[in-house]
Amino acid sequence: MNKIYNNYQLVVITVLMLTSFGFVACTMDDPLTVVKPKTLEEYKVQMTAYLAKEKMMADTAKVGFNVNNYKTTTDSTTVKAPYLAAIVAAQAVVASPTVTIAQIAAADKTLATPGKAFYAALWIADRRQLNDSIVAATALNNATLEGTLGGQVLPDAKVAFTSAISKATSTRGTSALSALQIKLAVETLTTAKKSFVSAIIPLDFNAFLSKSKAYVTAQKALVEASVAGFNKGDYMPLTRTNYLTVILAANDSVNKAGISHVSISKALTNMIAPKAAFLPFVADHRPLNDTIVLAETLNPTFIVGTAKGQVVTAAKTAFTTAITTAKTARDNVALTEGATLAARFKMGQALFTIQASIVLGDLIIDCTALKTSTPIGTAVGQVSTASNFVFNKAITDATTVRNAGASTYAQMTSAIAALNTAKTTFTNSIKK
Repeated sequence: MNKIYNNYQLVVITVLMLTSFGFVACTMDDPLTVVKPKTLEEYKVQMTAYLAKEKMMADTAKVGFNVNNYKTTTDSTTVKAPYLAAIVAAQAVVASPTVTIAQIAAADKTLATPGKAFYAALWIADRRQLNDSIVAATALNNATLEGTLGGQVLPDAKVAFTSAISKATSTRGTSALSALQIKLAVETLTTAKKSFVSAIIPLDFNAFLSKSKAYVTAQKALVEASVAGFNKGDYMPLTRTNYLTVILAANDSVNKAGISHVSISKALTNMIAPKAAFLPFVADHRPLNDTIVLAETLNPTFIVGTAKGQVVTAAKTAFTTAITTAKTARDNVALTEGATLAARFKMGQALFTIQASIVLGDLIIDCTALKTSTPIGTAVGQVSTASNFVFNKAITDATTVRNAGASTYAQMTSAIAALNTAKTTFTNSIKK
């Protein structure tokens, strides 16, 4: 768009340059190429053809999923009219017997804003195949009931297929979608559809029983071959145990004589949740687990109280909460290596913090005893009112840091250093 206006500018600039230098031909060995300006009639023909093409595009575009279809019905009504109005107005300008090149260029510029809005409302890639796949998948999903009888599907299959359809639908509505992305979305939905169809319970009982036995046996072999632990590729011990327990129960059920259609389906349904949780760790969680084990071992030794070696309630609560948070991170099998290391660092900091709070608490007790035993006055063994006031404030500030459950290790160590300095200053101020 605006190509006529751009050509017009080029002509004007070229003429100005040639005029300003006083010549229209070059005598150098390598002469410059002089662009021959278009005539008014050439501009009119070019602009007329362009406007006719754009008007046909706006008039014939429809709502759909093909290239240059409107994305929504709303788009077709909100962007079409303004663009057509701009085109018709430009056609009137070009058709005027007294039109100039400058007017044609100005008319071309008026198409920019409504034109951009118009083309932004059109699809840039053909997504009809994806739409057809979504329609077919939705119809199949709606026609297949969730249940435990022949011709029905278990809840996990229904949920998985519904999710796949939703994802494909979301992809279909993405504006900047390439042909490759559409192709991949179709393939993904096709794969999900095949899995869903294979999950439909056979109407033939013997076929269903045979298929169920094979599935339970395969899952049992998978879990028994897995490793319980916190290393990369290991399975969280609890989820592994839970899934294996359910599998063994299902195995007993499907191998019982006289089992019914409903009983088989119930046994398979019971496997859904523990199977979803049975996932391997994507990173090594052993260092984090070791730190948690150490923290849990030490936690009972941190006694709440006001004596030396004890901690305040806020510090104990903060440390216990840190352990809980770290265990949540440890048990998240999808946690990356970086996030796992960060969780371990936080657990370590929490351990350092509560230990520092004990050191700070003991120091506060010693400083309080020193202040209490040192009278105010000017005699030997006494301190001034000012020294007593400064030392008392230092003790109060340190106590605030110790008692705050949100205090960090850095704040604890800083408070320890500050109180030690205040203690030394106070001791030195005692009159000798």
